[in-house]
Amino acid sequence: DVEGGGGGGAGGVAVVKSKIKSKISAFESFERRSKGGWYAALESQPVAKFLKRHCWILFTIFVLGLVLLAAVPGIRLLTAGGKAKVSPPSPAAAAVEAPSEVALLVVGDWGRDGSANQTACADAMGVVAKDILISGAANAAAGSSNTAAATAALDYVGVISTGDNFYEDGLANVLDPQFKTSFTGVYTHRALANLTWHAVMGNHDYHRDMPAQLSAELKAADPRWDAMAGGYREFGPGGVSNTAVAVLAAAAAAASAAAAAAAADDVDAVGAPVLGVCFVDTSPWVLDYRAKPP
Repeated sequence: DVEGGGGGGAGGVAVVKSKIKSKISAFESFERRSKGGWYAALESQPVAKFLKRHCWILFTIFVLGLVLLAAVPGIRLLTAGGKAKVSPPSPAAAAVEAPSEVALLVVGDWGRDGSANQTACADAMGVVAKDILISGAANAAAGSSNTAAATAALDYVGVISTGDNFYEDGLANVLDPQFKTSFTGVYTHRALANLTWHAVMGNHDYHRDMPAQLSAELKAADPRWDAMAGGYREFGPGGVSNTAVAVLAAAAAAASAAAAAAAADDVDAVGAPVLGVCFVDTSPWVLDYRAKPP
């Protein structure tokens, strides 16, 4: 019985194995049939045939490309001696990028017929202006290889007056001698000779003939005089100019003939004005200031 039972068990196992193999065979047959349609169609394409035959060549090219991509930067550093080469900027570009500067001397409540304090202040202004002009001329000469950039280092030198130009009551008219005794005859230092005075009105200037200070007659009497009741001025490239800057350009031109040719270019094209100043006259807002000193 034991042997018979054992034999029956073995036969049962054999039957199960046979059924499993039959099912697996049927599944593989179905897989081959379903795969055969699209796979055979894909393999028949020229591109698929090419990739199948030459896939190892394409893979080799891809790997070599990655190696070269990683090696090129190192090769460049070796051929450059370990230093990156940078092309120097052209002279024209350097001229455009050169920084510009404006120098303004600011003074107010100064018109006192040349009294001791006014004269001392005028002398000090002359010394400062001289230092500014000498420094600017030296910079221009030092930059003789590129005059456009050198002259741009100092584009404008001038004076700003904050008002109360003539004490105690302004000017009586365009012929008032105080214009000479308080202005023309006081600011006589050589360094101030070509500096424009941009003057706004103060309350004391309204006590008598304020429009006289704005007249063409005073401008003709002393070309440095640029008075206004209020306004706006721009200083630097594209803004106002004066003969002091022209002196700097002449110094640079004398330093080099080649630089003089570059200086002939329009410096105003270098860029926008360096500085814009609003001149505000507060006197019209306080009517009492026109009648009497505060």
